[in-house]
Amino acid sequence: MSDGQSEFVFQQGFYLVELTGEKAGNLKEFLKCIQMVDDESIFYHMYHLILNHHFAMLGYSNDFTNWLRNELHEDVLAEKFTNVRRSECGNIWAVREKLVELLKKRLQDKFNNDVKVPEDRAFHFVKYRVVVLSTKYRAGNLDEFVECLERIDKSTLFYHFFSSRLTFSEKKEKYVDDFSRWINEIGYPEIADGTAAIDPHGYTLEGIRKEIAGIVRRGLK
Repeated sequence: MSDGQSEFVFQQGFYLVELTGEKAGNLKEFLKCIQMVDDESIFYHMYHLILNHHFAMLGYSNDFTNWLRNELHEDVLAEKFTNVRRSECGNIWAVREKLVELLKKRLQDKFNNDVKVPEDRAFHFVKYRVVVLSTKYRAGNLDEFVECLERIDKSTLFYHFFSSRLTFSEKKEKYVDDFSRWINEIGYPEIADGTAAIDPHGYTLEGIRKEIAGIVRRGLK
C-alpha cells in the first residue's frame, strides 16, 4: 500500500480459488464450518460477488444468504445474513462473530432447524489465495490519489477496499481498508472517516469508486 512515507502504491490482486474440504448440509454443520474455516473463506463467500458482478446486488447478495434461502428455505435467517454490513462489522473477524451469533440464535429455536439437504446441494466452503503485484499507479497526495483511483482496474480497487480487511482480522482498527488508512496517515482524518464509512452493499465497484472520489474531492474543498 504505502512505501512507509507518504506515497500510496496501488497493487493488483489476482484471486485463485481453492476448496477447503469443509461442507455443510444443515444449520448445525454450517455453524461448525463458519467457526473453523480460515478468514479467507469467510471473506470469499461474503464479498466475491461484488468483484464478479457488474450491477448493484439487492436482496441476497452473498454465498451464505443464497444457500440459506435457496437450499434450506431459511428466508428470515438469510435476510439477517444479508444485513451483516460493513457499517456494523468492520473486519472479517467481526463479520464471522456476527454470523455465528445469528446461527446460534436460530438453532435455539427447535422449530424445523434440523433440515438437511442432499449431498449434491451441500454448501462447500472455498477460499481465496491472493497473488499481489504492484501497478504503475502511485500517489503522493490526494489529488494524485483521485487521478489514479479513476484509472485503476476493478481488481485493484477490490484489493485495497475489500481484501485489506483480511490483514486486520481480529483487530479493532478504525480504518480497515487501505485507502482510508493511508488518507488518515497523511493528515486527513475527516476524509478518512468518510471513506471508511462507505457501505458497499448495494453499490457496484464503479459506484464505490465514485463514492470515494467524491468524498475526497469534497473534503479537499
